[in-house]
Amino acid sequence: LNSETKMQAKITQICTEKNLPNGNVWVADGNALTTVGQAFHAAAGAEAFRAKCEEYRFEANKGMPGRVWANGGHEWKDDVQTFAVEQYPRQPVAVQCNVHGSFCIRVDPNTVAEFFTGAAAPEDAALVEYCKGVLGC
Repeated sequence: LNSETKMQAKITQICTEKNLPNGNVWVADGNALTTVGQAFHAAAGAEAFRAKCEEYRFEANKGMPGRVWANGGHEWKDDVQTFAVEQYPRQPVAVQCNVHGSFCIRVDPNTVAEFFTGAAAPEDAALVEYCKGVLGC
């Protein structure tokens, strides 16, 4: 299996086993991250959210994917639906697709994985560690 196929399998495994409606892989493309053409999982009803994600590029320290890319580790937001559109431009489609919690994990210096929960939730350290284990980071 090539690396893209392996990453697709990992994202699908995490989202399916943990009942997460959406997972995206962001990869460095020059000075910004893109998810276009990268591994993803979109459960039924979350396809519009995935499409919206493809419209974005995150530079270092911009948005959660960009901050995690620049600083390493992970970051968690309990409920992106509660943010103003100015803070979280994907908020309207998050509401439409029932996407709530969001977390990002840096997989390697050029890759960030982003996942979403179907309900608002405080940070779940066990879930983050599970994802890191599956992703190999």
